[in-house]
Amino acid sequence: MESRLKLLEERVEHHHKQISKLFGKIEDTNQCIQKIMTTMAQIKWTFYGAVGYYAVSELGLLKALKILN
Repeated sequence: MESRLKLLEERVEHHHKQISKLFGKIEDTNQCIQKIMTTMAQIKWTFYGAVGYYAVSELGLLKALKILN
């Protein structure tokens, strides 16, 4: 009985260590996802800026404003 209890305690400790490692990896993954989201937002606003610049440069400022209204 004592040996079975010792074996269970060792397994619980091992599982505890594995779970701790996984939670550490989740934090790293969340940081990477946040960086990706920031990069995607930068790409989106760069695209909007490029479209805006094209509209102003090709159509002229007054025509661009008339299109928006």
